[in-house]
Amino acid sequence: MLRSLVGSEMCIRDRCSQAAFAHPRDTTITALAFDCLQQIGYVSTMASVHVLKRGLAAKEFETLGRHEWHHGSVRCMHLNSVGSLLFTGGFDMSIAVVSVSCPDKPVVLQRLECHQASVTQLGYCMAANALVSTDARGRLLIWDLKSYQVIQDQYAHPGQEVHSLQFHDLAKIALSAGADHTISVWNVDLAPHLEQISQLIAHTECADNLPSAVTGTSADAKDLF
Repeated sequence: MLRSLVGSEMCIRDRCSQAAFAHPRDTTITALAFDCLQQIGYVSTMASVHVLKRGLAAKEFETLGRHEWHHGSVRCMHLNSVGSLLFTGGFDMSIAVVSVSCPDKPVVLQRLECHQASVTQLGYCMAANALVSTDARGRLLIWDLKSYQVIQDQYAHPGQEVHSLQFHDLAKIALSAGADHTISVWNVDLAPHLEQISQLIAHTECADNLPSAVTGTSADAKDLF
């Protein structure tokens, strides 16, 4: 199973690197997301977001569209639990909320602008239907997806980039890892508000690997494919 998941990720990466994309920076992949039910892959590059549909053959992907939702590169991407909303965060300090119910015709519903640094991680809290975003200055924001307003604003890793963010809905906890070499554990039982319940100090060698060890783009992609 794991071999199949990793293979699917490599197939999408190969598909992107070999395709004749319009922009030369499109060959650099920055984030991946995959909708298992619809067999749709979302691939962000330095220039845009590509929507790919998986074909009958294992290595066959059809390009459904190319979209530029940010002024600059996309840093992170996340699908909600039912695959109807795609969230993208960029170096332009904004978040795009995109309806992907029809993957071939995605619609930008809202642009969220409150961060003062590039958006590094995104997470979806299913219990509260809320979006959690972090940035390069260690800030953590929680957004109400009905009003698109910030309902919690705090520094998870003050002054340091947040590398990783992971939710575990059954355990009702969230983990964040930062460049300050710490891992913060958050209680989501009071969602949509997060309460920090502990903080672990990691060794420098371990902290450098936190994006793949705790969560992050590459780890999430392997789990989804």
